[in-house]
Amino acid sequence: VVKRNDTYRTESYRQEIKEKCDSYSDYLAALEMNVGIHETLPAEYGRMAEVTQRTNKCTNGIRCTVTDIREWAASMEVNLYTVTLADRFSDLGIVGAFGIQDNKLILFSLSCRALGRELEDKMLNFIQEKYRVKEYEFRDTGKNENLKILLKETFSE
Repeated sequence: VVKRNDTYRTESYRQEIKEKCDSYSDYLAALEMNVGIHETLPAEYGRMAEVTQRTNKCTNGIRCTVTDIREWAASMEVNLYTVTLADRFSDLGIVGAFGIQDNKLILFSLSCRALGRELEDKMLNFIQEKYRVKEYEFRDTGKNENLKILLKETFSE
């Protein structure tokens, strides 16, 4: 909650930068973003579950509880990843999560606080480099059609 509030509080600084930049790529560069993707740690299960529960746009529609995540992690069949983001104004903390099982994308969620920063592309590039994903789970939330298109473009043969 603290990091979320900090992000909203510093949003005016981001808008000032955006207005001064000639292009969107210049704006993203000016933010000096630091994106981290790592295997999910047990201490992150709660926030990971929260991201999957709260995300409606950039999600494959899979909602998880902490218990679900613990079970996946314990099974050793699912590889879970956490995505963090910081920029020159604040540390946004954990903003995304994804999971791979048998080279199938079973979980993909990215917080709306991180949308528009091309993180979904970074996440998908990471997945493509590390796994041979050809399948993905997808449930319609009524707001996630853009991600459905992106997943189809990324993982179709």
